Amino acid sequence: MIAQDFTQTGHGSLRWGHGYLWWLPSPGTGLPEGTFWAWGLGNQALFVIPAWDSVIVHQSDTTEFLKRFLPLLASGDPAEPALEELILSCAGRENRHSSYCIEHRFTTRRELETLIALIADARI
Repeated sequence: MIAQDFTQTGHGSLRWGHGYLWWLPSPGTGLPEGTFWAWGLGNQALFVIPAWDSVIVHQSDTTEFLKRFLPLLASGDPAEPALEELILSCAGRENRHSSYCIEHRFTTRRELETLIALIADARI
């Protein structure tokens, strides 16, 4: 096992622990012991699952997001509220069908966890 030493984060599910700069999923996710993963901007992710001889890559194009996010930072908005504003902008009924929200929004943590759960269920 590559990622042996870890610290529990207090979060459940995919962010249960952190070890050697990798996230470690909790046993309840359906992913086998020894799985580790990295998580980046836009919920881009790289899962390494040695027990399945598998690597899963989830990519997202963050170009349109950054076109909106960087000007908010340049105008002096704090990063966290600016990020939240952009992510939540697609929750409103009036924006839900815009090209940004359909094609360029971030994948939510819930959607990523659902994707991984589906992959784990398919392997059983």
